Amino acid sequence: MYYNEVREKNLLEFKNSLNWKGSGTQNDPFIIDSLEGINEYLRFKENESYIIVKNITLIELYVIMFLGGITYAASQGILIPVQADTYDEITSKIGVHQEATLQGITNFFIRLAYLFVGVIIALVHILTDYNPDPHATQTPLAILGVRIHSGLFPAIFLIIGGLSFQLIYDLKGDKKLKMKEQLEKIMEDRS
Repeated sequence: MYYNEVREKNLLEFKNSLNWKGSGTQNDPFIIDSLEGINEYLRFKENESYIIVKNITLIELYVIMFLGGITYAASQGILIPVQADTYDEITSKIGVHQEATLQGITNFFIRLAYLFVGVIIALVHILTDYNPDPHATQTPLAILGVRIHSGLFPAIFLIIGGLSFQLIYDLKGDKKLKMKEQLEKIMEDRS
């Protein structure tokens, strides 16, 4: 028996035993009132069966995914041009390319940020008495804690980061043109 067949069979067993509404098609999806007793792998689309879990509508999901995607794409889209400008500025000042060293420093700070994310999530879970059992019913404080570390803290850090970037990043206009001239001179001297 293939893995997909096992999943499909389990899905129908859950539908019958938990009295889900709907037939599991795109036009008539299963409606689940409670997640109790549902394994993680049964929360996704499988072949022609769809599952909709109450507490979020499709429009809300689209809005959340759009905002998250736009935020991620904006930060990643600006990272490479800013890094390139920064590397060029350092090269123009010291006369030597140091991209590998600078990338190592960048990676260190990215890894440090991952550490802070883990610490923040752990602290919020501890302070809000989050229960890690996937079948547990979370308290309102624990739900608020998850919303804080998945929404409020990232928003605060993005705002601080954006404002800091606007205040600190000065590689524009005449300064950038002068830097490009210095880079061209360095490249000519090497030729």
